[in-house]
Parts: sequence; structure tokens; C-alpha cells
Amino acid sequence: MRRPGPWRRRDVVAALLATLLSGLVLAGLAGFTVERIWHNDGLDYAQIAREVADGHGMSSRQAIYALHLRFLADHGLLDEPWPNLHRFPLPTLTLALLFLVFGAGTTAVLAQGVLAVALTSGVLHLWARQALGAWPAAAVSLLLTANAGLFWGVQAGMPEPLAALFTTVALYLFWLARRRESRGRPDRRWWLAAGVFLGLAVLSRTNVITLLPVLLLASFPWRLPVEREERSAARRRWLAGAAGLILGLVVMLSPWWVRNARLTGSPSFSLHSYYLVPSGTLPGESKKDYSAPWVRDFVPPLDYALDHPRELARKWLHQGGRIAARYPFLAGTLLLPLLPWLGWGRRLGGELRGTAVIFCLGFVANALLCNFTDLNLEHYYFHLLPVMLLVAVAVVTGAVRRVPVREGRRWLPATAAVLGLLWMAHPEALAAVLERTADKSANRVDLEPMAEIAARTTEDAVVFSDRSAQVTWYTGRRTVRFHYVRDAEGRKKAAVLELSHDFLPMDAVYLSGTFLSDPKRRRMFTRLERDPEFQRLYRCGPPLADGGVFCWRRRQPKAGG
Repeated sequence: MRRPGPWRRRDVVAALLATLLSGLVLAGLAGFTVERIWHNDGLDYAQIAREVADGHGMSSRQAIYALHLRFLADHGLLDEPWPNLHRFPLPTLTLALLFLVFGAGTTAVLAQGVLAVALTSGVLHLWARQALGAWPAAAVSLLLTANAGLFWGVQAGMPEPLAALFTTVALYLFWLARRRESRGRPDRRWWLAAGVFLGLAVLSRTNVITLLPVLLLASFPWRLPVEREERSAARRRWLAGAAGLILGLVVMLSPWWVRNARLTGSPSFSLHSYYLVPSGTLPGESKKDYSAPWVRDFVPPLDYALDHPRELARKWLHQGGRIAARYPFLAGTLLLPLLPWLGWGRRLGGELRGTAVIFCLGFVANALLCNFTDLNLEHYYFHLLPVMLLVAVAVVTGAVRRVPVREGRRWLPATAAVLGLLWMAHPEALAAVLERTADKSANRVDLEPMAEIAARTTEDAVVFSDRSAQVTWYTGRRTVRFHYVRDAEGRKKAAVLELSHDFLPMDAVYLSGTFLSDPKRRRMFTRLERDPEFQRLYRCGPPLADGGVFCWRRRQPKAGG
């Protein structure tokens, strides 16, 4: 007789229903609140996906750092298409597939996020039904659907919902593998499958790789049997499982590693690390200072860390305090993110005690890595959000089941627990996200300046702008994100001329009204505008509808003319 699988039919049906309901709710909310994708990073992923869908390969029409141009120049890659050296590959590939179905637009971008969160809700529901029961599964699906952090990722077109999906699947498969072992039915295929999905998660967000040592440590047989043969068998089982986990991970990452190695000489190359590790550590440089990073030597992050241990230690402490203070934003409340730390206890954690340990160690490992970067923001932790909610519900479930009540009245503490979880999930946080987006999303991108840029430039033009991602997405032009340099008197000046001299001509300059509304930035542009060389090369039109300025390169006289 065939051995039954790990899933019961009713559990699968319930998970599919949770996926459907979550998807419908999120699709309705996203469609109501988002008219156009507004986040610069989301637009950057979208424009790379459009390049992939158009058959140009994993390329980008935006250089987000001038360091990007330096690398392209050093490797003879300034001609189109510019390779993608700064964004995670999997979100762009999945989005490119959706572009082929829905067309390159907002609908496809939102569909990717909605599908990712809805599928995560289904996987989490299935996991919770197996480990906790029906009502905890319903509670965790509800909490995930109403989570402000992941919904922000949907609205912004960010890769975090996709990373959260694959991380959740990987940890669920890892939990199944460990449970089968505890019941005397080990199967290496579950470890291999967990490694495959962990690889997909890493391709969606690189810092997920910090979970690999956590999983290896969490599964290591620390309490070995007394008998020598049993100890050897336990170690062999762990080695076999660890090998499967690592093999699955390597298989998924290998194509991207090979591509990077052929292009840059380094399998794990990312311009983000080359820029973010040194950022905020140089004398007189602020936390988000874009003062001509292309002038610096192209120093590998590890070499820079070894040469500047004191500066990086100071930044690590600063970033650690910052994320500790803002950690509650993960669930929009002070209480819910703290519950998983109680899951270490056997009484409250139950079957998910090991998962609670993985979440806590994974959070710490993520902080140990990300605190060395300059942008240690909340969304760096969003891939752990579903597991955080699951373990929090497990802790509450364990507490409820220990409440002494009469038979048949268990629903009373269960209902109170669900209401308490919803209160701790702070629905006002989601309401604030919805209200903020409804007010601004339709107006964050003024399309009139984009039409002016498209009319004044050719298709192969390069535009220097503080809204580079928007310009690239809405006009199709190549762009370089705004950078400044300091003049002889130490004052800031937009680096248009310097970039043109060192790399390639900036065919146009667009600075938005939002950017110029700051008096310091207005003075920065004024210094550029008064530069004799800038006046000779560029002509500026009247103020645009958004209050911004647009300058385009004058036609240069032909030689001998």
C-alpha cells in the first residue's frame, strides 16, 4: 500500500482557499490605491524586466551610481546594452514573464506582488494547519494579508514579496524534512527541495543567504546519543541533509554566478556592496552622501573593511541601534514582533519551537551582515515576516491551549486570542499605508515632464536626473542618477560636466520640482547653471509643470564648420 504524503486533502483545499481569498483582497486594495508605480527601486526593477522581455538580456538603462559608469568604462561596456550589475535577477525575470502576459505596465508589476503574497498566505496556511490546527492557520493567513510591510512591497513593485514567498517555502520544506527525521522516516529529497527554494529566495534578495548557516546550525545534532553507532548515524544523517541543502542552493545560484564571473570576474559581484559598504564612513561624508563616489578607487568590500575596521565598527553600531528602534515597523506594532522570541520555550513553541529558533537566529544573522551597509532599512527583513507571524501565532496558540476552560468552550480563549493578534497587528498601520498611497500615488509621477524629455531627446540619449528611474521607465531613455562634486571653494555642484568628461556625454539634465524645492539644492543647481562651460554646452527651457528644470545639449558645430 502506498504511504500517504505529508498533506491531507482538506488541508490543501483550505490552503488554496486562503490563497484565493488573500489574492482577491490584495488585488482589490492594490488596484484601488495604486495608479502608477512610484518607488524608484520598483521602477528600476521594472525597466530591467522590460529590457529582458524585449530580448536585450539582463540589462539596464539606468546607472544608479556613477561607480556603475566607471565599471562600464573600465571593462569597455559603455555601449548599449548596459549589463545589470545592481539588481537581484529573479524578480526581473518573473516580471518579464508577466510583461509578456499583461504588457509592460503597472498591472504586471502589481500582479507579481499580489501573487507572491497570496501564495505565501497559502503556504503559511498549510504549514500552520499541520503544526497548529485550523483556527491558528486562519489567523496567520489573515495577519499576513493585512500586513503593512508586505503590502508596501506590493505597492512599490519591490522584490520583498517574492523573497518572502521563496523563504517561506524553503523553511516549510526544511521543517517537513526535520519532522520526517524525528519520526524515523528521513528523506534527503526534502533537504534538496529546501535548498532549491532557498536558492530562489537568494536570487530574489541576496541577504537571504544568511539563513544557510542558521539552518545548518539549527539542524546539527547537538545532543548526540550515548551509543557510538547511534552518534555516527546521527552525524551521517546531518551531513547527508546538509549536503542536499547546499546542493540545491548551488544548483539554483550557479547560472547567475557563471554570468557574473564571465562579466566581472567575480561570481557574487554586485555594485551595491562596492558602494554601500564604504558609504557613510569617509571623513565629512553623511549617511547618504553621493559626493562623487566614482572618483574613489574601485576597492572590493572585504578589502575596504580590512583597511577601515574602526569606521565600519562605528557604522555597524549605529545601524544596529537604528534597526532595533525601528524593528516594530515589521508588523506595525510594539508587541507582535516580540512574541517569536518566546517560542524558544518548549511549552509555547510546540512543534514550531525549532522554527522560532531559526527566525531569531536568522534575524540576528541578517543584522550582522546588513549593518555593514549604509541602507539597513526595514524591508531588508521582510523575507522573515511570514515566519515571524507564524511563530507568533504558535506562541499564542500554546498559551491558549493551557487556559483552564470547560470542554466545549475552548472557542472563547481562541476568539480572544485572534482578536488580540489582530489588535497587536495594528491594522492602523495598514490603513496608514493605504491612506498615504491613495493621496500620493497618482501624483508622485508627473507625466508632463516625461513628455518634454521624450520630445527633446533621441532614443539613445543619456539623461542626468534625480528622477532617473522615472525618466527611464516613462521615456525609455538611458539615465544616470544625480551625483554632485565640490568646486574649488568646497561647495556642492551637480556632476554633469565631470561625468561627461570622464565617461560619456550627458545629453540632457532634468531636476524635479521636488528636488529643487530644497533651497540648498536650488543653490547647487544655480552654481551649475552659471558655469561658463555648462552655458556653452546646454540650453535650459522654462520651468516645467512640476516646478523642475530641463536642459538639453546644444548641437555642436561640425569640425571645420
